[in-house]
Amino acid sequence: MAIQRITPTDAKPLIDAGEAKLVSAYSGEKYQNNALEGSIPLDQFESEVEQMNKEAKIIFY
Repeated sequence: MAIQRITPTDAKPLIDAGEAKLVSAYSGEKYQNNALEGSIPLDQFESEVEQMNKEAKIIFY
């Protein structure tokens, strides 16, 4: 598994098409204060990771 950087311009179409999940490094109030459109909080990601498509890209911010 390789870690790569991606620009917001390149990330948006992947997220919109459902090919990538946008995951915040925060949960709770910090997530609420810093959430980007289409993102999920870290605690939600942790609870859903086992059910996620293993081929999907995951974009952390």
